[in-house]
Amino acid sequence: MKPRIGIAFGGGAARGFSHIGVLEALSDQGDERLMPQLIAGTSVGSIMGALYAGGLSVDAIKRATKKIVWSREVVDVSKSITDTLHHLTGSVLPGSIGEWLKDRMPVEFDQSRGGFLSSKGLVHWINRLINPKKSFQDLEKKLAIVASEIEKKERVIFTSPEMGKCIERYIAAHPSRLIKTRIVDSCPLISTAVRSSCAVPVIFENVRSEDLRLVDGGIVDQVPVEIVRAMGADIVIGVGLGFAKFFEKPNRAYQLISNVLEVMSREGIAHSLSMADIAVEIPGIEKTSLIDMAQRDTFIANGKAAMKAKIQDLIRMVDDFEGNDEYV
Repeated sequence: MKPRIGIAFGGGAARGFSHIGVLEALSDQGDERLMPQLIAGTSVGSIMGALYAGGLSVDAIKRATKKIVWSREVVDVSKSITDTLHHLTGSVLPGSIGEWLKDRMPVEFDQSRGGFLSSKGLVHWINRLINPKKSFQDLEKKLAIVASEIEKKERVIFTSPEMGKCIERYIAAHPSRLIKTRIVDSCPLISTAVRSSCAVPVIFENVRSEDLRLVDGGIVDQVPVEIVRAMGADIVIGVGLGFAKFFEKPNRAYQLISNVLEVMSREGIAHSLSMADIAVEIPGIEKTSLIDMAQRDTFIANGKAAMKAKIQDLIRMVDDFEGNDEYV
C-alpha cells in the first residue's frame, strides 16, 4: 500500500521560489511514491500549491514564475495610497498624484479601498494558469489554502467538500487550537482563495468574500502542517521559510520591528514543523529579503538543496510504510 504524501508550503513572499526547488528535488528522484498528493499552502505557499495541485509540472511552474513581471501583472496601486500621499504632501507633489505615481510605477490604479496595494492582478494570472472553471474538487491533487478572518479571528480553510469533512473531523478530535477554524468548501475560484491567503495586512487590500474579511494566512498558520495531516496524509513534509527578515545589527526602526516579528514567529513555525515527518528549513533564509524577486534562481537552488538533504529520510519512511503490515 502506497503512503499518501502531503506537503505544507509555508509563507515567505519572494522566498516562496524555494518551494519550486523542493518540488524539483522530489521530481528528480523519478519515484512517483515521493510526489505529494495532498497540499496545503499559506500566502506564497498557496500560489505554489495551487499551481502544482492544478496540474502544472515543476518545469511549467518554473517557466510561469520566470516570465511574469510581478510589479506589472500582480500588484496594483490602490486609490488609498494616492489619497494618503495627497493628504500628507498636499501640493508638494505634481497636480494629479495618481498620474504622478503612474508615470513612475508600471502598475494600474484601482478604485477600491483597503491596503496600499491591490493584488487583483494575481487573480488574473492564476486564472490564466489554472482553468477558472475548475473548482477545488476538480484539481489534479487535493488542495487546501489557508487565510485569516481579521474581524472574527478565525483560521479559514478553502478546500473541496471532501477534504473539508476530513479537516473538520480531525479538528473535532484535536480541539487544542486557541483560534476557531472555518471551512469554506464552496469557493468558486481557486484564484480568489490564493489572493485571500496572500493579502498581507496594510500592504495589500483585504479580500471580501460573503461575510468574511480575509487577510494573509500566515497570521494564523505560517506552515499548515496540521491541515495536511488533517487531509489524511500518512507522511507530511513541512517547508518553513521564516516570517520576516532578521538583521544581525539593527540600527533603524524598521529593522528592529522586522527582528521582533521574526523572533515572535519562530515558536509558531517551529511548532508547526515539529508536527511534520520531514521538516525542511533553508539555512540562513531568515536573513534574505522577502521582496527581492531577482534572487529567484538562488531561492530555487537553496530549496532544492534543502529537500535533497532530506530525501533519504523520506525514502526510508515510504519503504517502512509499505513494509508495515499495519497499513495493509
